[in-house]
Amino acid sequence: MKKTVYWIVSAFFFLLWAPQVQAGFSVAPLRFELEVEKGHTGTVSIRVSNNSEDPVSVKVYQKDFRVDPINQDIILPPGKYKRGCAEWLIISPSNLDLGPKERKNVRITLAVPEDAQGTYWAIIFVEQSSKPTPIRKLKGGYSFQINVKPRWLVRLHENVPGTADKKGRITDISVKPQTGESPLKVAVEFENTGNTFLRCTGRVEIKAAEGKDVETVQIGSNGHFSVYPDGKRLVSGTVSKRLLPGDYIALAIVDYGGEELVAGELEFEVK
Repeated sequence: MKKTVYWIVSAFFFLLWAPQVQAGFSVAPLRFELEVEKGHTGTVSIRVSNNSEDPVSVKVYQKDFRVDPINQDIILPPGKYKRGCAEWLIISPSNLDLGPKERKNVRITLAVPEDAQGTYWAIIFVEQSSKPTPIRKLKGGYSFQINVKPRWLVRLHENVPGTADKKGRITDISVKPQTGESPLKVAVEFENTGNTFLRCTGRVEIKAAEGKDVETVQIGSNGHFSVYPDGKRLVSGTVSKRLLPGDYIALAIVDYGGEELVAGELEFEVK
């Protein structure tokens, strides 16, 4: 006879988009784009809704973060990043008790310093603090009890009006050679050297050594990507055509919304 073994697994789920997730509570909106004048304050509200028939308690708190070149968030304590604005935020209330199907609002007040310039940002977490309702699963003779504590992530961007300085440059271009059935891939590293959030479009023009156009490759997500101030972004694309042996040029071009486009060039050989 098989024995039923009982395990308890505790986990956090980072809920980034409401429609795909069935949770005891939900949060809206999940993003704020603010334009508060320096030396002034602005207030927004987060709506927290208990979607279940059971009471739930949540806590609300802020963190700073930075973004690495592959677009992954690195969460930091408030005050640990020079463009983080978590320390500028006042959250009220920071703890909520919601009855079944109840909704409550959380006020987020942002106080912008007099010397602020450009874009700043923070993350607000809304996390269940009460004991979660266990989810039981049975698989292969084993019974699992999973305690799920949802945690929603809300992004807040503050763009100080009249202070944006858009600057950027291409810092690296590289190619991954085609091998077997794998096509050639090209990667471009772009650095935001200004003080404001950049929404960019980019492409790489592949040319034969004599200047003949071979193919234009979109980099990023359908040719689009974004970069935070003082940050870098590594974006790539794939050449659809198989290149014949010879010498080639990869010309990377990025439009970051400034007065001019930026470009970089790499010569490479296909053997």
